[in-house]
Amino acid sequence: MNIREKAAEKDLSLAVDMYGCPNRCRHCWLGHMPNRKMEDGVDEWIVDCFQPYFKRISFYSWLREPDFCDDYRERWRKDIALSVQAVPERYELASFWRIVRDPEYVPFLKEVGVKTVQLTFFGLEETTDRFVGRTGAFRELVQATELLIANEIAPRWQAFLYEENKEEIVALLKLSEELHLRERCRSFGAKFRFFCAYRRL
Repeated sequence: MNIREKAAEKDLSLAVDMYGCPNRCRHCWLGHMPNRKMEDGVDEWIVDCFQPYFKRISFYSWLREPDFCDDYRERWRKDIALSVQAVPERYELASFWRIVRDPEYVPFLKEVGVKTVQLTFFGLEETTDRFVGRTGAFRELVQATELLIANEIAPRWQAFLYEENKEEIVALLKLSEELHLRERCRSFGAKFRFFCAYRRL
């Protein structure tokens, strides 16, 4: 069996950063790329290049912040249309930048079946803002938490632990308790989760 025949039995996920990201997170493995919008038709061209070689293709128009485009509804429909014998997954990812700016966004997440959204913290306000590279990011994450719960979508807080922020992670856990996130999520049959991961810069 040659390489083409082997590939024809496999699935492929294609993720293309077509719009960019509002954040400049220090932990991002992609680095600080410019937020250039890719040319129209590039997505079809990319899928066409791979389609002869793979049985199923899931296409994603983002690598960093999902839905970082104003026409996110149409973009999601196009991602589905471009996928071959597959439907791209929403996972637990959404744009907290858009959650706090667009009142139609959280209802859209509900429509496409999102039940949990991951929100990434790096400690308390000053540290999170610095790591995200944007003033106000921490407050937006807390506000996004409230908006998600109000729409019966469970937030999942993710925190990256470093030597410099280890004490703040404990305070962040206490904040989640002060906000009664577990009880509030339980009220609509969901579960609040707090996930902590160790990362080296």
